[in-house]
Amino acid sequence: MTAQVPLMSNLYTQRTATSEAPCFVCSKFCITVLTNSVDWFYVCPSHISDAGFCKPASAPSSSPKPPRSVTSPSSQISVASRPSTPSQGQQQKPSKDTDVSQPAESGGLLSTITQTLGQTLGLSSAPPATPQAPPEAQPEEKAKSQQAVAKPAQYILTNNIYYLREAQQRKKAQQRVASQVTSQMPSVPRSNVY
Repeated sequence: MTAQVPLMSNLYTQRTATSEAPCFVCSKFCITVLTNSVDWFYVCPSHISDAGFCKPASAPSSSPKPPRSVTSPSSQISVASRPSTPSQGQQQKPSKDTDVSQPAESGGLLSTITQTLGQTLGLSSAPPATPQAPPEAQPEEKAKSQQAVAKPAQYILTNNIYYLREAQQRKKAQQRVASQVTSQMPSVPRSNVY
């Protein structure tokens, strides 16, 4: 009697579980789960990032775009020709990584703020000395992060790991068949004679 194992696809989706369980690889407790239509297992996030365990499934519709250069001549011209307004200084907020207490550098945050304030007050009519990144870069990054949140990450297991998952599914199916067969057999006769 052979156990029938449902066909598994080697495309797993990363999910977060509500309870912890041991990792399939290292037995540390974790809440990250890789699932597909037939199989699921707990795995540490460090194993997911390991190239020997799995690799990200590439989306067929997305094409890699070259990164935009911030120092391109066209962006320098567009930033220099743009009139500065009081709202421009208010839109740019310092990030958590920058330290406001650092001395002003030629391209530092404080120098850009003072230049912007000076321009709005009419103290300096010269354009900013350093080009600033166009404000469109931040909404693109936010859109990418929202897409990452909206669409769960999908991974393809390496051949060795996928073989282990198939073997475990086969073993579970064989155990189910064995328990069904043993439940149909008669029990062993008992005698009270000693």
